[in-house]
Amino acid sequence: MAHLIEHLLFKGTKKKSFPYYQPLEDVGGDINAYTTKEETCIYASFLKGDYARAAELMKDVVFHSVFPVKEIKKEKDIIIDEINSYFDDLAN
Repeated sequence: MAHLIEHLLFKGTKKKSFPYYQPLEDVGGDINAYTTKEETCIYASFLKGDYARAAELMKDVVFHSVFPVKEIKKEKDIIIDEINSYFDDLAN
């Protein structure tokens, strides 16, 4: 579930559609995420002068992300493929 949430967080928010993170990337910043077995971590890298822009984006992602139904199936399939490739690597 944590991995599915990670993928879906980047599908847009109630306020902004994909790619909603473009304004941060336009000034050299980045927003990303990773998962552990039970957690999803979202983080941003940005210049000091872009703090307000990054904080607003992070707030939007955390509190207003939408999980479009059509994307859930697609992302589930992607994650299943990632899991299967992990097991393929273990077999080699």
